[in-house]
Amino acid sequence: MTLGVIASSFAFACSADSVVSPDITSGFDIGTGLHGINAGSLNREYVLHVPKLRPMTSSGVLLGYPLMIVLHGSSGSGEDIRATTNMDSVSEANRTIVAYPNAVGGAGGLFPTDWNAGTCCGAAAREGIDDVGFIKAVIAEISAKMPIDKNRLFVAGFSDGGRMAYRLACELSTQIAAIGVVSGSLKVDDCAPAKSVAIVAIHGTDDPVVPFDDDADTQPSTTMSDMAETMPPSVQFWISANGCSQGSASSFTDRVDLTAFRPCSGSDIAFYAINGGVHSWPILVSVTDGDPDQAFSATAVIADFFRHHRLK
Repeated sequence: MTLGVIASSFAFACSADSVVSPDITSGFDIGTGLHGINAGSLNREYVLHVPKLRPMTSSGVLLGYPLMIVLHGSSGSGEDIRATTNMDSVSEANRTIVAYPNAVGGAGGLFPTDWNAGTCCGAAAREGIDDVGFIKAVIAEISAKMPIDKNRLFVAGFSDGGRMAYRLACELSTQIAAIGVVSGSLKVDDCAPAKSVAIVAIHGTDDPVVPFDDDADTQPSTTMSDMAETMPPSVQFWISANGCSQGSASSFTDRVDLTAFRPCSGSDIAFYAINGGVHSWPILVSVTDGDPDQAFSATAVIADFFRHHRLK
């Protein structure tokens, strides 16, 4: 089964008259393009995909597009993570605008691209690059030019991009409805979200780059239940922050275990452990050769989780 087929399985129904009208696309053209923006003292870039179909309506009222920010890993680019995740297919199926920002290389581009995700890692953190400000600027520009549903803003990230997604949940919790993290960890030493943020996290148990049990730089403020104690430290922090006390475990596939925490006093949490999985964005393929990272689609799982969440 292809990723496009997976995405279509949770797509909204579309009618023949759903083609975008010119007034809706006055800010950005339909399709994919590279855009520049000034963020602080730096000129930054992001890749943007605008779907062909207009946003959903309710009683004749335009609801606005959901907006998803997708963050690449260290040494990567927006175009890299766009190709890896194929979130464009989700954009088309779920009428969602997707932005793929580019991190900057340290020392004027001499070092690999990294996000300033907090205490770790790379030149962006060492040089104090204001990546939170950059993402805020991207959100503001897209929202000014397109009809965006402010209650359906989502962030997904891989590896260093996952760390950055956690930082954004810490600092932009009043704007972000949910985040999706693949192979990332919390590297903010004073994370104190003003509101709860729904979390879906995916991690391979044999990840050699960002270990499954990588330390979180902010510790939970409450005692963990027996089930919560089996979660990675970063997930434990959000279990505490979101006021979750109970979890339920199940086998999602033969190689993937799902632990869901709900109900919570805040937003819910879903954690997928890929048994034997390493450092990659899991992609479902028809022949896996026993590879656990090829028997599971992170894109489909994250997109489906986002579709069921709104800003509280």
